[in-house]
Amino acid sequence: MQQRIGTSVHSALHRAGIFAATAALVLGGSLPAGPVAAAQGPGQGIAAATFAGSGLGGRNPANVDELFNEYVSSVEPGTLGKLQAIMQTADGFIIRTGGGAGSGPARPAALSLEPGRKQSPEQFVARYPKVALRQALGPAETIAATDVLGGMGYGTETRPGIFALCSLGFSAFNPAGAPAAISAGHCTQDGRIRTVSVEKPSTTDGFGGLGPMLGQFGFSQFGGPRNAPTKALGNLLVGNIGTDVSVIDRLNPALRPLPAVTGWKGGNPHSGEVKVTGISRATLGTKVCKSGRTTGFTCGIVDEVGIFVVGGFKNTAADIRAVRGFGMANPGFSKAYEGDSGGAVMAGTKAVGITSAISNDDRGRAYFADIGPALKVTGGYSLRLFLPAPKLKLAPGTAAVPAGSRIHGTVAGAPAGTNVQVLAAGKKIATATVTHGAFSFRAPAVAGAFKFSLQAVNGYSKSSLAPGNYTLVLPPPKVTAPAKGSASTRAPGRITGTGVPGATVSLTGAVTGKGTVTAKGTWSIKAAGSWKYGKNSFTAMQKQGKHASAGTKSTFTLVPAAPSISSPVSGRKYPYAKAPRTVSGRGISGATLKVTVGKATRSTTVVKGRWSVKIPAPLKPGSHVVTAIQIAGNTASSPAKSTFGVAKEPKR
Repeated sequence: MQQRIGTSVHSALHRAGIFAATAALVLGGSLPAGPVAAAQGPGQGIAAATFAGSGLGGRNPANVDELFNEYVSSVEPGTLGKLQAIMQTADGFIIRTGGGAGSGPARPAALSLEPGRKQSPEQFVARYPKVALRQALGPAETIAATDVLGGMGYGTETRPGIFALCSLGFSAFNPAGAPAAISAGHCTQDGRIRTVSVEKPSTTDGFGGLGPMLGQFGFSQFGGPRNAPTKALGNLLVGNIGTDVSVIDRLNPALRPLPAVTGWKGGNPHSGEVKVTGISRATLGTKVCKSGRTTGFTCGIVDEVGIFVVGGFKNTAADIRAVRGFGMANPGFSKAYEGDSGGAVMAGTKAVGITSAISNDDRGRAYFADIGPALKVTGGYSLRLFLPAPKLKLAPGTAAVPAGSRIHGTVAGAPAGTNVQVLAAGKKIATATVTHGAFSFRAPAVAGAFKFSLQAVNGYSKSSLAPGNYTLVLPPPKVTAPAKGSASTRAPGRITGTGVPGATVSLTGAVTGKGTVTAKGTWSIKAAGSWKYGKNSFTAMQKQGKHASAGTKSTFTLVPAAPSISSPVSGRKYPYAKAPRTVSGRGISGATLKVTVGKATRSTTVVKGRWSVKIPAPLKPGSHVVTAIQIAGNTASSPAKSTFGVAKEPKR
């Protein structure tokens, strides 16, 4: 935050210099110039610290919270108010503090392990092989900035000629979907500031005055819940490790919040915007870019993630706020400075943080609150995201589309949870889930012109409308039974299939009939007429008003059943004198019968359901087989078989 008095800008908060500046602690050997820490959500601090000598016992800490807990319970109370940050780096951990205990090398760790005896920061560091000491000036200072859209400035005149300025973080929505904005919690000065206005662009000394009203601060948190300071610096209890976030409600309806952050091209807050397409997390090595009213659009590498502490508004040693976040080098305040507070921090097009604090020690540091944990404490606020308009795979107006079929499309780079709404005649007719950037929806089951619009939606964020128009045509109905090309000795009584709900299906050809497609898209028609033996062809088509589909052709083969053989009786052994002389049986009237006895085949026609064929030569004693098939409609039946015997000729 900044305050402006005449032409000079001053910090609205107390500086850390009211605390004695001494050494700072670092874990590990050679470490990067900036802090690194393991980011976690607010409220996850350890509830109580242990006494010196009862904690880590010389082993390396497992995480930032464990180290924080051990540090505040082990070091001398007088140094706790000068702690700036405990962060994790790629090489270990860093403890930045102004609370060293004198000059000279640290004493061996063994000298500091007496139960109940407090240690200096140097002694504490000496206990761990991956702990190093960095000098800091104490708790970091909050950055002043103006309250504006997407990294632009905003503020309020606290007294005549005195302005508190911050930077806008992100356009947002309140839980009911009304426009809102996100910034830093400390920009409200613990709730003292309520109404804020947009900063006018400056062409001279960096401050152009205040313009139209922006909105009113709603929820804010700077440190623990209800702006609580960390308890670690007072009664040695670790707690109230929180965040630095505020929401701005009741936005001026004349303003247009955009899902973008200004890139400050040419110093113009309306130039070079970076669209906000989602939320991510800043980890070690992440390139991030900050947008703020004082230093503009600047980038750096995250080299620390963890917990940093910042001086509060009571100007007391006990009022120290703890925030989870990440940091990067800020040499000469080139990356962030007073006035940048609350500004957006981006990793590519993903929101990762809110500018929170700066420090002028260790070649300069900038600290940022994690956006994810910050949003979680707001009670349901969400960022306004840029969503690309959906794109259809089949260009609108270029081809006919079957009514009731699926229409496919894509939404490039859509974040998780994105849906596509299909709008027609001013009403939502379908909602499609976007999966891996793709979506599909079912077209209306009505033939004719289909004009519609598509809109990507994620929470309250919406894309622009993408128009679409297709000519929907009735597709040919499908025949599911009998299956095309199938054959059976039993004629189907009904023809079934699928089609467009409400359409009328008609059968023509070998069989006829009509039926209506049900709401489930199925139809069943009793076949009128009679099936003929052999291949039968029929066509199904559907009609809807004046619109008719093409026909679906199908075939079914009615196979004649095998004839019956009544004589000779299968399984019987005939006396030699009574050996069969004919083969007879029943069949289909008009069918051709082919009877085979041994190697001889004879043909006949079934008359009135009966047939008979003479055996060409007397049968010899022994076993014999007779087979018979009948042919109707050029289709042969399966064979019928009779196996019988003839006894030997009796001796005379």
